[in-house]
Amino acid sequence: MGRDDGLPNRMDRIRSLSNAVVPQQISPIFAAIAKIERGN
Repeated sequence: MGRDDGLPNRMDRIRSLSNAVVPQQISPIFAAIAKIERGN
């Protein structure tokens, strides 16, 4: 994408890796945040 910076596919790879997070990984984090906000 765009100009040649000498790092082929680097941005595409980073973008793909950032999309690799699945809800099962994030769910416990959001549950802990909700628990803290509720004061439990």
